[in-house]
This record gives sequence, structure tokens and C-alpha cells, in this order.
Amino acid sequence: MNYRHVMPVLGLSVLCAGAPALLMAGTVTEGEADWQVLGLQLTEQQEIDLEQAIVRVRRDIGGQVLDAHSREDDDRRVHVIRVLTPQGHIRLVPVDANTGELLIRD
Repeated sequence: MNYRHVMPVLGLSVLCAGAPALLMAGTVTEGEADWQVLGLQLTEQQEIDLEQAIVRVRRDIGGQVLDAHSREDDDRRVHVIRVLTPQGHIRLVPVDANTGELLIRD
């Protein structure tokens, strides 16, 4: 058997098998990790839609979503989610459509 032909194929197999680990080894910030969990990758041109904002609020705030709508606020698009919190309070949670950031003041 000629091993010169086997070794390049074996080396390619090892390289391909390790590729996902190399891709996952990059530095990821906490906010980027949140969106990767949702299967999203944001760019400056890509906005999150209202449904994605609702998913984010449900995960971060909890409770029951009562209402949701979008509006323009100071030249930026904002999704506003009204939530009944687990503590029983009604809270308006604005979400920046460009970044997915919750714009809440505590």
C-alpha cells in the first residue's frame, strides 16, 4: 500500500474535524454570545425584528408579554415590549432595534 496517498487525506480529515473548535475558540463578548444562542449575527445594516426583541425580553426579564410594538425614537428604531413581571408589575421594556440592547433604567 502506498502511504503517500493516505497521509494527505488523513491530515485533511484531522484538520476538518478540528475546524469547529478553532472557530469556537475566538473571543466572544457576552452580548455577542446572547445573539449567537439565538442563531443571529448582527451587522450594522441588520436590525432585530419585533419577535426577536420579544424573545430577548422574555429571556432577560421573564414574565408574560402583554403587548409589543415598534416606533421611531430620536432617529432610531425601538421595539417597546409591555411585560407583566414575575413580581406582578407591568413594565415597559424598550429594545434598540439596531443593537438588541435593552434600554431599561433601573
